[in-house]
Amino acid sequence: MTKKYRILFSLAFLSGLIMLARSVEVKLIAPSEGNTWYTGQTVNVSWEMGSLKSSKGEDITQIDLDLFEDNGNNLVANISFGVPVGVKSAEWDVSDQLETGNDYFVRITSVEDPKFVMMGPRFTIVKNSTKAAKKNPAQPKAAPESGMNFLMSFVAFISFLLL
Repeated sequence: MTKKYRILFSLAFLSGLIMLARSVEVKLIAPSEGNTWYTGQTVNVSWEMGSLKSSKGEDITQIDLDLFEDNGNNLVANISFGVPVGVKSAEWDVSDQLETGNDYFVRITSVEDPKFVMMGPRFTIVKNSTKAAKKNPAQPKAAPESGMNFLMSFVAFISFLLL
């Protein structure tokens, strides 16, 4: 392949990957990577969702929110069931029974299509030494674009190989 065609192929490949990245229509806003929740605290789980279709082509209108630990085999708590996707947030009281750990994540599952699953980034839960529950003082920060960063690194690597 000549250099000219390699460059054209790389640009076409890059364009396709960028279009694929933009088509992702689910994004967990809070908790974001590095957040800390405290037991006894009321927290906000928030997300953005576009118009989603199930594997059968039906609209996804409701989701379940669950808290997992470790590699995803350990369901810790059900945060909320049957939440309309347009609501975009749910408050939850972090149970005093939870143990301190830095390997928690929220999983979003479609009620209509249980195969549709999205897992959020890892965050920390700390056992609160005071019994007074407090509202989450921090505004949720947008989740880091780690997926996009990986995608761009991958595209750069492939382009390097092709040149």
